[in-house]
Amino acid sequence: MKILMFGRGVISLQYGWALEEAGHTVHFYVRPGKKELYGSQVHLDLLDARFDAKQMRVVKIVDITLIEYIPADHDYELIILSVQHYSFGQAATELLSKINGAIVLVFSNFWQDPQQLTQDFPAKKLVWGFPQAGGGWTEEHTLTGSILKDVHFGTFCTEMSEADLIIRAVFKEAKFKIIEHRDFKGWLYIHFIINAGLFSRVGGTRNVIQVLTNNQEAKKAILNIRWGLKLVEARGIVLRRNLSDYLLFLLPVSIGAWLLKLMIKLNPPIARILSAHSNPQESKSYPSAVIKTAKELGVDTLGWNQSP
Repeated sequence: MKILMFGRGVISLQYGWALEEAGHTVHFYVRPGKKELYGSQVHLDLLDARFDAKQMRVVKIVDITLIEYIPADHDYELIILSVQHYSFGQAATELLSKINGAIVLVFSNFWQDPQQLTQDFPAKKLVWGFPQAGGGWTEEHTLTGSILKDVHFGTFCTEMSEADLIIRAVFKEAKFKIIEHRDFKGWLYIHFIINAGLFSRVGGTRNVIQVLTNNQEAKKAILNIRWGLKLVEARGIVLRRNLSDYLLFLLPVSIGAWLLKLMIKLNPPIARILSAHSNPQESKSYPSAVIKTAKELGVDTLGWNQSP
């Protein structure tokens, strides 16, 4: 399959590399002038958790193909759109006139209504997913992070389309495990709130790892997530449809904090994603978006522990 990654971000590079390793042709669309700046190679230092521990570490230089212009008559079969939630509207507007029959995999987080943001896209060509990877850039310009075995896909309480089945098969062939969500909008909002709760305790020199390994800060993050779940419910989401995804945060906070700390200790790929994260704009954007929505809905924000 010929695949276009919309952008050259952390997620796009990791999944682009994995899909190319699986035999697909992968190109990366970048803004005009960025092709020369970025160059044609990327230094990777990843934990590839699709395989066992002996195969997990990937340290290599990979060649990539960048393009600065998407022809109207292109022959890409799949376009993967994975951008920050605050950049999605602009990216979607730019992509809309350039689909040309390709399937579009929306591979992003959302706090705005995802269906409204993509209402002008051809519905039969849209597939919804969420990546399980992350990391950041070192001072030596090496992409450091992890790519997990699980990948989330979902629908909005509808049956799968032909495009859904095709793209799930592509990821399965690349050795990913598919996790399905029938109420994907609800799952996205819950996931956003979990991120917002964790990021809410990230101040100055902290990162999420330092929050999760600090008992008091982890408890405050959990309390923020609990408050946020009520906000999600106020937006019309039926929480119980995705109960397993937030159950941990309903446990006594001392137990929840202990389990989060244990998760970091026992799961090096996740620990690496969190410790390598290097996007302060993203960290600030999640809590800000949540509080803005709460004020718009008239929801009391006294239950929200502001960042230190």
